[in-house]
Amino acid sequence: MNEITVNDILTSNIDIYDRLFVSIQAGLGKLQILIAVCDTDIQREQITSSYERELSLDLDTYRVNLDRLEPNLPYALATILPLQKNHGIVTVFGAENLGLSSQNDESLNKFFSCLQWTREALRQFKSPIILYLPSRIANELARRSPDFWSWRNGVFKFQSEPSLIVNELPNFRFSKKRLIITPAECGSGYTNTSIEHDFVLSQTDRENLG
Repeated sequence: MNEITVNDILTSNIDIYDRLFVSIQAGLGKLQILIAVCDTDIQREQITSSYERELSLDLDTYRVNLDRLEPNLPYALATILPLQKNHGIVTVFGAENLGLSSQNDESLNKFFSCLQWTREALRQFKSPIILYLPSRIANELARRSPDFWSWRNGVFKFQSEPSLIVNELPNFRFSKKRLIITPAECGSGYTNTSIEHDFVLSQTDRENLG
């Protein structure tokens, strides 16, 4: 790689993960819309498994998938509502499959339209919602669904890591040593905060770093 090194990407992604984790913790027990931008399936799984593992001792974690033909976020979330015994976190997958099948695929238009008019329908949920979007959809969100965009609580853009592009799951762990900040600070862009990182590079990434 040229100007941006593998180490730069790994360091950036771990910092973004820690910011996401702190936002999840700060939003427990209330509706929070956290948008995670990620372009590879294996990286989405890695990130999700990491925060679920760290949080699973204290609360319930749920996963839902958007229907490809009718990608309605409130309907997808309603499928787990009867299962919730207490407040937890919900991760939403499936947006990565929208708008891909054919030239006449209307799923992406339906998705943006649903998000634009979904504010009231989501008020019943009292949990952080992590919505995964590929960059091609995230880049259009503010323009296509401005109301939904206006009340988001955070956007976390992960860069694709070289080892993940070739479908190798890196062997690294995220640090549990994090600066605890208040919910108000979570909305301030994380200025003047310091987060410690503790991670182990995969064999491929160690070789790339020399």
